[in-house]
Amino acid sequence: MAKRVLDQLGVEYRVIDVEEDEEAARRVMEQNKGNRTVPTFQIDGAWYTNPDPATLERLVRG
Repeated sequence: MAKRVLDQLGVEYRVIDVEEDEEAARRVMEQNKGNRTVPTFQIDGAWYTNPDPATLERLVRG
């Protein structure tokens, strides 16, 4: 869902697989009380966990 929203908005993003990137998994878990919740986004230095489509659009459009 998140990829589709970002693609529709023409937003560039980087996918990081937390199953393959141990450091990324650690950072995601730090932001989600020990859980590997995905998608987790870092946008302008702030972290967002699994935002709904409208929230994600608002975040990337500023």
